Amino acid sequence: MIQLAPDNAIAFNNRGNTYLEENAYDQAIQDFDQAIKLNPKYVHAFSNRGDAYLGKGDYDLAIADFSQAIQLSPDDAAAFTGRGVANDMKGSHNLASADYDQAIRDFDVKLQLKPDDAESLNGRCGTRSLTGESLEVALSDCNRALRLFPDRLDFLDNRAFVNFRLGLFGVAITDASSALAINPKLTSSLFVRGVARRRLGDTSEGDADIAAARALEPNIGDISSHFGVTP
Repeated sequence: MIQLAPDNAIAFNNRGNTYLEENAYDQAIQDFDQAIKLNPKYVHAFSNRGDAYLGKGDYDLAIADFSQAIQLSPDDAAAFTGRGVANDMKGSHNLASADYDQAIRDFDVKLQLKPDDAESLNGRCGTRSLTGESLEVALSDCNRALRLFPDRLDFLDNRAFVNFRLGLFGVAITDASSALAINPKLTSSLFVRGVARRRLGDTSEGDADIAAARALEPNIGDISSHFGVTP
């Protein structure tokens, strides 16, 4: 382990980021703890520790850290995005959507769209696809995210679901197929493609996709039915 000057908050934060990139969340948190102890107003350390808690699945702690970062820096789009992801993972989709709204508003006001902003766009797209809220806006978000990262698996998967919910079954099949070309075992895309194929009258291929999805994830039908995806 790299030895750091005991009073250098930036150094602890930077080493924490190195641990974070390696998914060594506990070590990262220890360094972010020290950075915050040395500088209680260190916005990036709070946001980074939120990312570490998010990686561990400690969503309440992640939300607390992202909220503190937002309190210290109210225009921190990354912190709003992180809190949105944590709220999504907790199933608090309305809260997540509000966080994504704020993150997107921040970079829309600045008229700048950076690669990191794709996460906010995809997050809001995914959240709205689940709630059924403003699906046309959700589709626009997915499209903007995919312009930045055309081959991102989760982006394609989300857009397939949004297109399905909009009744655009042929386009949903195309997006799901693109996702499955990257990961043939992605059950959400398999199931959506199967149901979309059935809706268009292709029962043979549709049933094959649905069966493959259920073989990988037996409860995929029950989960998807909550969101209007039923054979």
